[in-house]
Amino acid sequence: MAEAPNPEPSVLIVDDDLGVRNVIARMLTINHFRITDADNAEKALELVKSNPFDLIICDIHMPGMSGLEFLEELKKIDPGIASIIITSNDNVDVAVKALKAGALGFIPKPFSGPELIETIKSALSSAQLMRETMSLKVFFPLLENASIALLNALEAKDHDSQGHSQRVANYSRIVAETPSLELTKEQIRNIYLGGLFHDIGKIGVPDKILKKAGNLTSEEYTEMSHHPEIGARILGRVEGLEDSSLIILQHHERLDGSGYPYGLKGDQITLGARIVGIADAFDDMTSKRVYADGLPKEDAIEILISGKGRLFDPVLVDIFLALI
Repeated sequence: MAEAPNPEPSVLIVDDDLGVRNVIARMLTINHFRITDADNAEKALELVKSNPFDLIICDIHMPGMSGLEFLEELKKIDPGIASIIITSNDNVDVAVKALKAGALGFIPKPFSGPELIETIKSALSSAQLMRETMSLKVFFPLLENASIALLNALEAKDHDSQGHSQRVANYSRIVAETPSLELTKEQIRNIYLGGLFHDIGKIGVPDKILKKAGNLTSEEYTEMSHHPEIGARILGRVEGLEDSSLIILQHHERLDGSGYPYGLKGDQITLGARIVGIADAFDDMTSKRVYADGLPKEDAIEILISGKGRLFDPVLVDIFLALI
């Protein structure tokens, strides 16, 4: 059984800049967080060993141990702790590396109080779900049985998703097996699993949003857009699924940067995520949902074609359409 949430979450701020630490501390104190700070990563690790923290906020660039190195060490002490990183506004590649290293979110400088609080709330929510999932001890040798259990849990929660994940996985595998892409068996497997689990993060989305018949409000859309992050965190802790979890994280990103959760562009989006994104979009459009009837296959094909080079990888769209 999960522990009851602390009414005043405890946050450790790690940044060599005293001014930044003070600004963040003021923002969080107003919102009823308990604050501890450290001016370097080494000191922060010692604090984590002796104190329970709900969240770590760390700068990516610090003297001595960097933020990325800190996150790697943090996982050894407490792999379920929530963490977010602070980075410059134009350094998306570093932010993606931080997410792979264990961060649950990032916030670019300069940031506002509401942006910071929203990122923190999302990270805490994801961490809670991840702890609950980790308690099930889902390890890679049990993946086949675990996948059935996880997908059944999602389909029980979201009836619209029944069969969707398997279809997306099958579409994605067929595209990945195209000889011209020259992918290895391991890469094809990772893409298949990324497709199979691409929506597993919806387990952490409230039913009232998943089952809403009308249009989502901006707040509801924002909450829904966190599901790739939640899903990536669930699968990313399973040894051997790190590449699949990155596909899950990025499958709603689009070539022109209009996707989510991080607005990645072009080659910043991994090949597997570009494949799964096309398969997911096609099956979404052609499947009946609580909020919409499915489109005819021909209409969905026209939408994919119109999105070539803007939303979807044009080479992969051509491969997908040739195969279906």
